Amino acid sequence: MNTDEFRKIVEDFDRDIATLDADRAARRPSDGSWSLKEILGHLIDSAANNHNRFVRLIQGNLESFPTYKAADWVSSQSYQDADWDNLRALWRVYNRHLLHVVAGLPEDSLKNEWILEEDVGADLEWLVQDYYEHMAHHIRKFWEKVGDL
Repeated sequence: MNTDEFRKIVEDFDRDIATLDADRAARRPSDGSWSLKEILGHLIDSAANNHNRFVRLIQGNLESFPTYKAADWVSSQSYQDADWDNLRALWRVYNRHLLHVVAGLPEDSLKNEWILEEDVGADLEWLVQDYYEHMAHHIRKFWEKVGDL
């Protein structure tokens, strides 16, 4: 795992979103998709859910652990009405903590598996890589939306 690459994703995005004002972040695109605040909220939810998975997988395999419905999480937490500076700070601090967790993952935990259904699972190493790929995907979408607002 390349924690330097993960750290760069987090630090670059943190630096770049500091340039956006709250009014722009709250604008809803004409296509009705998530605002920038809601995208950032989704990334916070992703951090929270993956944090739980990572820590549990350090301790062993995971069975019967729930997935989450992203749209439901975003709408039920009213990210659209949340304070932009607080969202940015929460995302930054949570992801810096996750970098700390990932940097300290015990080698023998990386193959611990989250069993999603019979004969289908994902190991911790894959989940960590997927977390940062998911983040990078949403960051790209985020900046595409900024150009449309």
